[in-house]
Formats: sequence, structure tokens, C-alpha cells
Amino acid sequence: MFQIVEKKLSLRFPLRQHLHALTCQIPTSLERHNQVYRLANPERNWQTIESVMRLAIAGHGNLKKANFLFFPESTLPLNHLRDALDLIDVMHPNTVTI
Repeated sequence: MFQIVEKKLSLRFPLRQHLHALTCQIPTSLERHNQVYRLANPERNWQTIESVMRLAIAGHGNLKKANFLFFPESTLPLNHLRDALDLIDVMHPNTVTI
């Protein structure tokens, strides 16, 4: 089951500075089981997402400047939601993770 959670965010970025976005196109392999699609390898998906998040947290080079971290079309296994939220908590200030 999918759920979209809408939130209003009050973001304030410094004036006259451009914003940096890191977009991570991670492949998601799905398999069909009866009438339902599910992740073919949920642990591999999580390991890939986690490694990108850890790179952003470490902030080497220009990664420390990331204001937005996007994971379009990525699928986070539900059993790793808490792990992802814990990593988001230690992101650089003013970094929005989607």
C-alpha cells in the first residue's frame, strides 16, 4: 500500500546564494507475485540508498553544499524506514531529503 504524506515546510535559505540539489537515480527491480509487485531485492535497494545518504552526510567536496537530496523513482523498504529517518536526522542543516 502506498501513502502520500503532504507536509508544509518553512524553509529559509540564504539570499543571493544558489541552491544545490543531488539527484540519485537508483534502479528499482520489481518482481510480480500473484497480482502484486514487490521489490526483487529489498536489502540491495536499502544498501544503495543508505550508501548515498552516508556520502551526503560525510559531505566530501561539494556534497556538503547539498540543499536537496532527491531519490526519484526509488523504493525504500518499509523495514528500513526508521534507519532512513535516523540518517536524515544527522544530515547537514537545511538539507531536504525526498
